[in-house]
Amino acid sequence: MVKEFLQKGVFYTEYFYMILTYGNRHGGAAELAKQLCEKCGVTVNYINVLLMVDNWLPGFDMNEQKSIDKKIEEHIASIRSDIDHHRHVSGGYG
Repeated sequence: MVKEFLQKGVFYTEYFYMILTYGNRHGGAAELAKQLCEKCGVTVNYINVLLMVDNWLPGFDMNEQKSIDKKIEEHIASIRSDIDHHRHVSGGYG
């Protein structure tokens, strides 16, 4: 779905950013997303990952996940500051 969206989409912006959420391991998702965007002709200025509660129910206990302090609000504030300042990322995500 994401690939099709990026292939068909037309983006009118001077600053294109992506925030990818994950629950346990991001598995290099930011780099994969950047590569996909490049293949689709989309230049990514900023991309970051955000650790959230893992909701894959067969593998994780939701009550336990909700009790872990993943510092979500702090990470969101940091990402928002990056975006507000049009920070560009060149490698090293998260």
